[in-house]
Amino acid sequence: MASNRFTNIHSHIFTSTEVPDYFLKTIIGNDWIARNLNSLFQKKMTLNAMKPILWAMKAISPNYRNSIERYIEFIQIGASSTQGEIFDREASAYSGIGNYRIVVLTQMLDYLDVNSKSNHKRIQTQVEEVVQLKRDANYQKRLYPFLSVDPRMTFMEPIDWVQKYISKDMGFYGIKMYPAYGFFPFDARLDPVYEWAEKYEVPIMTHCTRGGSWYLGTFDSVLNKGGFMAPGLNEDHASMTKIRGRINSLIADKDKHKNNKYWCNIFGHIENYEPVLAKYPNLKICFAHMGGATEILRPKKDKSYPKYFDDNWYEMILDKLANHKNTYTDISYTLSNEKAMARIKSDYVDKDFLKYKVLYGTDFFLTQVEKKGDEPNMLSTFLQLFDQASIQKIAYDNNENYLKSKIHPTP
Repeated sequence: MASNRFTNIHSHIFTSTEVPDYFLKTIIGNDWIARNLNSLFQKKMTLNAMKPILWAMKAISPNYRNSIERYIEFIQIGASSTQGEIFDREASAYSGIGNYRIVVLTQMLDYLDVNSKSNHKRIQTQVEEVVQLKRDANYQKRLYPFLSVDPRMTFMEPIDWVQKYISKDMGFYGIKMYPAYGFFPFDARLDPVYEWAEKYEVPIMTHCTRGGSWYLGTFDSVLNKGGFMAPGLNEDHASMTKIRGRINSLIADKDKHKNNKYWCNIFGHIENYEPVLAKYPNLKICFAHMGGATEILRPKKDKSYPKYFDDNWYEMILDKLANHKNTYTDISYTLSNEKAMARIKSDYVDKDFLKYKVLYGTDFFLTQVEKKGDEPNMLSTFLQLFDQASIQKIAYDNNENYLKSKIHPTP
């Protein structure tokens, strides 16, 4: 039966108080400068007030400009807002759409750098605030939260965490993972979570681009000394030989160790999900962003990556969707790139399996710095790009099927 509710499957409402003090290290290599700029941002400075600093940073390194603007845009929305206010800002874009809901992905930022201290709110506070929002009559039918999970969490076992919050009482609907923050999807500590999620048909959303944010600590702290050689949840699977070979190639390639943005791709590589799906073939999982616009548009002759790292993530995701029953992907963030969306539309028309696998999402509010990255423009782009039958599938029916579980049989 066709769904009558429009769904944005991918968005964020966490505030700047949830962001670690050292977050700007992803932009500025100098820790002291990053911390002091972050302190200024937390004082709710406006974009106009930040322009002198922005231009000063441009003079130092023009390559930093776009990244700094992105962070300023994030702060503009988050610094003086509650999660409810951020949600309201996003929801206003859908006021004319009729019946709608927005999936809100909580983000576990506590382990972005295991060696540094931070004064940010921890994930427990972020999640509890969302619980209260979900219980508010003004949000109950529109806000659909996902629970962030990280195998390194120590305050509670991951399986206890998901069982507590993904329930009718707490109101969470699915699981959010972000491997680039420093863990592998095949981490054995996630095994009970996958087993439970498959049993109860609970959806998982996992970040799948080479960009975004990433682990900020040292290479050694996660790989050389991080216990990565411990058995995975399906260590005997054939794919693990190639996965371990890739990790060892990266360890031997010492020139890459100082660039976290680069080597953190080792965690999110699409092949890392093969041993997971082999053990849990009915697991419901969405590979977010379709691999990202850069991968979608990357020429086959591109040699930006060494051989052990040069697989095209978009093509690998398409393979997963074609060969695994309950796999999905969304167009979040990638929706802001017209050329990438043209490729997606072409493949959507040509590949029948995609008609049941693609989900509408935007990645609000992280898209704000893109030329057409604000929510009204993203929605307008989507509605203009696809015909009505495709819109019904991508924004209504597919999302409904993805969200359904034995915990929430009628989402």
